[in-house]
Amino acid sequence: MKTKILDRTHSTLDLDLLTEYNALFEGGQTFHKELRRFAPQLPGESKPNYLYRLSRMRYRGYVGPIVLLFASALFRAPYEIRALRQGIPVDMHLAIEALKTDADGHGMDLIAVAKKAFIDTAIGRVSWLHCEMEDGRLTIEAESPFCVINWQTESDGLEWIVEAETSFKLASPYAEKGTYVRRWHIYDETSETMFEAAWPEDKTEPEEAQQISVEPHGFAQCPFVPVCAPPGMWLMGILGDVQRRIFEISNAFDSALNGAAYPTAVHEKHNPTSEPKITPGGLAEIAANEKLYWIAPPAAPFDALSNREKMLIQELGRLAAQMAYGVDSNAPAALGRSAESKAADQQSTIVCLREFGRVIREALQVALQICADGIGFDAQISVEGFTEFSDDSISELVAALKETTDLGMKSPRLKAELQKSLAKKLLPGAASSVMDAIQKELDSPAQPNPTPLT
Repeated sequence: MKTKILDRTHSTLDLDLLTEYNALFEGGQTFHKELRRFAPQLPGESKPNYLYRLSRMRYRGYVGPIVLLFASALFRAPYEIRALRQGIPVDMHLAIEALKTDADGHGMDLIAVAKKAFIDTAIGRVSWLHCEMEDGRLTIEAESPFCVINWQTESDGLEWIVEAETSFKLASPYAEKGTYVRRWHIYDETSETMFEAAWPEDKTEPEEAQQISVEPHGFAQCPFVPVCAPPGMWLMGILGDVQRRIFEISNAFDSALNGAAYPTAVHEKHNPTSEPKITPGGLAEIAANEKLYWIAPPAAPFDALSNREKMLIQELGRLAAQMAYGVDSNAPAALGRSAESKAADQQSTIVCLREFGRVIREALQVALQICADGIGFDAQISVEGFTEFSDDSISELVAALKETTDLGMKSPRLKAELQKSLAKKLLPGAASSVMDAIQKELDSPAQPNPTPLT
């Protein structure tokens, strides 16, 4: 099989843009590895000056914390996974139940996998949940948008998908040269086909890849589930270009300051052999009719660059206000927003979180249903929640429940419903059998002398 055929990418996948957004998100070594992408050599600029300019560049990232704060807020919301048969709750299969605490087979729970998928979606617009089954053991992993390079959809789901990854291997610590290995995994509705190409590091990638295996993957459909950003809500698509411009303006400002901090001496002399004498204290001695002065960039651009950088950071804060209340704690104050405006932003934030909650909820439900069908568990998997995001909601519920008890509220149903809501918030992700048992207890007749709520 031709490697160029295997390496074809989906029409919506822009790996260059994805690389840029990932570097802006991660910062640090990842960003500096791609520094030339963000700061190309200027026309007519000498190589030594360009390398010096690169060495002085620094990156201050704002988008990474915004995305992580958003992810943290999203996955603090309570959720519940249930198994239904004709709309009636049934006990969850133990293999599905086990995914809640160890989804990837390496100790990462299901919510941690979903959170990783959400962050990958925030960076690359789409990420993937990958269901696998080996010896009856189910796993669900979040696959990076860098790995899934091509796919084909049909009306009822994925028809096929191509996952590709390149690794570098050394035969031993003493080997002079290593080997690159690129593998392609092609999943369709029934099987997984693997191709491989290997080449020494001093050679180019071969044109042909060898088919290594064809094996059934054990599911009734292609075992990948896309996690797509809703239209107009791709976080890095909204914030990434502004962050890049902040980097450019910030380093232009720093470069101008560096130039001003080291002014250039100009000596106007009549005698070619004449040299000024400058003492460490700054006293200069020059010949008669000569001039000695220092030149530096004009100060006016400093104010313009500084104001532009501040404006871009505030713009980033405005864009993020409905998601993470600005770049930092001072951003809302810098924007001069009123209390009413902040309240409106908070409500908008909840609307955005609920939309992302819907995306995560639906993706998890499809992935868990694929797993259930794969092991022959005859039930419909239902994922609920990711809709309540108020930090004060638990304390408000406790206060309301205590008030109904203290006031001797005569409605057992009201008390029961408040207690159910509190249980869901205090036990997010608890086993469905546990939650069902709690609800049955709360729906049962009240016991005499109940323990007072404190």
